[in-house]
Amino acid sequence: MRPSTHKRDEGFPEIEVSLYCVTNTVNGKRYIGITYIPLEKRWKQHLYEAFGLESQRALYCAIRKYGAESFTVELLELLNDWGEAGEREKHYIRLFDTMCNGGHGYNMTAGADGVLGVPPPPEAVERAKESIRRRADERAERLRPSVEELMADGFLNFREFAGRMNRAGIPTLKGGARWGIGNVKAVLERLGYDMPLLERKALEDKVHARNVAAMRQAADERLALIKDQFDAIMATGPDSLHELVRRLNAAGVPTPKDRAWVRSTAKSAATRLGYDVEDLIRQGREKMLAARPVVVNHVLYPSLKKAEEMTGDKHIIRSINAGRRGFYYADEGQRTKPPRKVRRPPVPVSVQGTVYEHAADAGRALGVKPDTVTNRCRSARFPDHFFCDRDGRQVPEPG
Repeated sequence: MRPSTHKRDEGFPEIEVSLYCVTNTVNGKRYIGITYIPLEKRWKQHLYEAFGLESQRALYCAIRKYGAESFTVELLELLNDWGEAGEREKHYIRLFDTMCNGGHGYNMTAGADGVLGVPPPPEAVERAKESIRRRADERAERLRPSVEELMADGFLNFREFAGRMNRAGIPTLKGGARWGIGNVKAVLERLGYDMPLLERKALEDKVHARNVAAMRQAADERLALIKDQFDAIMATGPDSLHELVRRLNAAGVPTPKDRAWVRSTAKSAATRLGYDVEDLIRQGREKMLAARPVVVNHVLYPSLKKAEEMTGDKHIIRSINAGRRGFYYADEGQRTKPPRKVRRPPVPVSVQGTVYEHAADAGRALGVKPDTVTNRCRSARFPDHFFCDRDGRQVPEPG
């Protein structure tokens, strides 16, 4: 857009100013203007304000009404002083009578000052606001599929959601470079999301993050109290995580949670204190694999690791633990499988003189659970409920 009134005596250097006339070839109305940028570029600015920004000024309303092809642009004069150009603009506005109020044209002022200081009519202001709202809603609606796809992955807070939109390369509502908290809230509100619910989720996430940070800080403080003792144990060179746990408990080193040391707490503490826990785990597995001779499918191997390498079976330990025949530690012997439970045959019951094959049949007939029938048969309070043989004679409860 052009500046307001540049004068030579205000210290501005000489510039080339174009005084031009835009003519509506349909009704003959004119617009007089001045610009210090190339005339072709200035006309493109007029078209952008008419169609892109939907400005409510008289010239732009006419361009939208009649179409850009109905207008011609003519260079009237080329001057080197902005102040002089402003005076010549006033002259041509009077000459061609191009004022939009009471004249035959589209100029909103007498010239040399743009439209500064001229308040638009209220209806024009309302139309402009409605146009801005409509364009914003349309742009937000185009983003709906992308926003819904991100929402399907969950919502933590507005800052995190803005980061995901930036990483996904989703354009902002106003064409800005990056999404921020403000324009994320704006687009979610325009798309009809429950903003109070999202605000509450964001607050809960903030509180949760603070709680997690406080818990981590407290854990670090507790670890700092036992760091010297922990370092001393690690200096003795435990060769497995299991051995580390044993030494920590034997030395009476307090745990961060005031409980006995177990693998999980030892692993967490060692990691937070900067030790290579994975190396301890690897050493422990190698120690276990090489420690005991095993029998695999009735063949003796010097170690579990060697048996795995030679047989290609990576599930030998499962077979040993399950008591599979021919799989066992040489120093332990074959493990026995626990006996399988054998289902007892159903026992008939007599209920109020009627014999049923089993408690389930009686339960269905009486509308109660089978366990209820069984408990009544065991109770002295229900003399007409008892276990029986197929002939209805009472028998003791089966063992």
